[in-house]
Amino acid sequence: MCAAALLAPAAAAADEGATGIGVGAEAMLTGPTGASVVYDAARFRVSGVLGFVDDGVDAVGIGARFVWVMHRGDAADFGVGGGIGVVNEDAGGGMADDDRTNVHIELMGQLRAFLTRNVALSASFGASAIAGDNDGFAFGGQLVGSLGAHYFFW
Repeated sequence: MCAAALLAPAAAAADEGATGIGVGAEAMLTGPTGASVVYDAARFRVSGVLGFVDDGVDAVGIGARFVWVMHRGDAADFGVGGGIGVVNEDAGGGMADDDRTNVHIELMGQLRAFLTRNVALSASFGASAIAGDNDGFAFGGQLVGSLGAHYFFW
């Protein structure tokens, strides 16, 4: 009952089919994590992620996602889509062999819940493939997921 009372004001954003820009933070399934911008066009959304790390191994990541909204509820929606990201890591050893660039490709589902009319939390799940400068090859499976939070300007 408390949850329903908290989510009641958020219904307007999900029901109206509002379009707008959101800013926040998001993590791709296996690739870039960082600041993100999302354009929500009601039936679909497109987002971009940019992040960097400087802690002995410098890393820069950039990614893009597309999500098609399959179902819309009072204060939530569910969509499916995919994304692609590139992460470049430099170990700082001064040799070309220290650099590594990986391409991350993902297929995903995404649940998004509006806490208020302008604030949304998202949870993504799915499968991801990584290709790049690695010397080896691996095939396996694991549970993969990520989270995000955005503030929308409707």
